[in-house]
Amino acid sequence: MQDSSYGPLNTTVRVQETNLLKQSDYDRMLSAKTYEDAVRVLADTGYREGIEEAIQTREYDDMLMDELKETYQWIMDQSPSPVLSELMTLSYAYHNIKVLFKEELTGKDFDQTLIDIGLYPIYEFRRAVSQGQSDVLPKWYMQNIINLRIEFAETPRLNDIDIFVDRAYVHHLKRLSEEIADQDVTRYIEKLIDNTNMSIFFRAMANDRGRTHLQATITNEGAISTDYFVEVAEGGMENAIRVFSDSPDYRDIVAEAMDDQGEFSLRRFEQAIDNATETYLQQSRFLVFGPLPVLAFISAKEIEVKNIRLVLTGKINNIESDIVRDRMRLDYAV
Repeated sequence: MQDSSYGPLNTTVRVQETNLLKQSDYDRMLSAKTYEDAVRVLADTGYREGIEEAIQTREYDDMLMDELKETYQWIMDQSPSPVLSELMTLSYAYHNIKVLFKEELTGKDFDQTLIDIGLYPIYEFRRAVSQGQSDVLPKWYMQNIINLRIEFAETPRLNDIDIFVDRAYVHHLKRLSEEIADQDVTRYIEKLIDNTNMSIFFRAMANDRGRTHLQATITNEGAISTDYFVEVAEGGMENAIRVFSDSPDYRDIVAEAMDDQGEFSLRRFEQAIDNATETYLQQSRFLVFGPLPVLAFISAKEIEVKNIRLVLTGKINNIESDIVRDRMRLDYAV
């Protein structure tokens, strides 16, 4: 597929970008005196249809998820490539796989945590997880699910589900990026995987997890190898901070992770990682063709939903606006 195939969709995406919330919208929500007033700021946005129910019930997640689902569906309907649609929604597919395996291992019902976003119906994933069969799911899903079924049958440890499913997701993500065969997407996915590995690495360091844990959780699908992470970890947290402070790619991120007392903050680090990923995607503003502008837009929509959720949670729980603002992710529309 030629890059020009994405031209019409990218043009429409540019129009839709103008509807993303601006910093001024977030400022109005943050300065609102009540939760209800903050929700009403969304009256002229895509969230408008769910506003009254969100006000009456003080439950806003349905409003946010309905808008997010509509956005994904619109892009999937317009996309010239089913592979792009699959890559774009892959995290939800593996979220659902993770939930379904937890149901299998515990016998409990986690149906409310399933998210109906993607190319394939949830009942097909349920059948694949419970029976190892599906006439609908592509081979990469089935190979990973069958391998996971074998893994959990041999060692049915609930705590391992997140680790093994996340690794399967990253492998699948890399394969889809290779299938799309677009240099911009390949670089973005590699950076996304590296940033994810960095978050896993520093989370493990903060919780004194050792070599075995790192080898189980960090993948070799990015530019930074698992062996390198293990080698750095053996020197302890101070060594890890020093090593990545010297890296051109992570110097600024590590600096942002240091709090006012000069101590490493895991929360600030993960926030800086998310912002760095979004900053990288902002280069797509200058691209006319290729699929990266579509991925940038859907990422911006995800961040918008996260930021709205942060603000409304803060209003309900009377959290100071400055604290909420400090935890918000980078606004693509700025």
